Amino acid sequence: YVDAVIAFLKTYEFDVISVEETCAYMTSENKVTLPPRPLAITIDDGSATIAEQFEPRAAAANLRYAIALITGWVSDDAPQIIDQGGGLMDPILTWQQAKDLSATGRVSMMSHAHGQHRYAAAGPNGSETGPAMTTRLWIPAEQRLFFDEAPPPQIYTDLAESRQALL
Repeated sequence: YVDAVIAFLKTYEFDVISVEETCAYMTSENKVTLPPRPLAITIDDGSATIAEQFEPRAAAANLRYAIALITGWVSDDAPQIIDQGGGLMDPILTWQQAKDLSATGRVSMMSHAHGQHRYAAAGPNGSETGPAMTTRLWIPAEQRLFFDEAPPPQIYTDLAESRQALL
């Protein structure tokens, strides 16, 4: 599949750009800075298969890409195994693997979350679920939704933790 995607990009002459170039364009709105057919590649979560299967192919094609890491899943030694549901057990990059990928000069690391990348119960009976980062969680003792008045502090805290881990 990855080989087919890379062949497609080459056949149709896409110019793979970095996420940093994408951000610079979005903030400056200077259309001159982008090539004719720009495309940024981002990969969610930080699966160890990025280093094992994607990176060798991306290196051969000299592709730049970014990995949106869930920093709370990244460990110092052995890859943490995450249950992605449906029987899929996915090993996650270690910090050393992330550093090695970043050292190539083609790979950027960015925050996807720290600990809030999960589903949480919502609604008065708890039967509804949604992304923990943004779902209006139900507080049974107070008979109200968690952030009726203001955005939940866990959003800021989680993103700040993730950013700190990446520094």
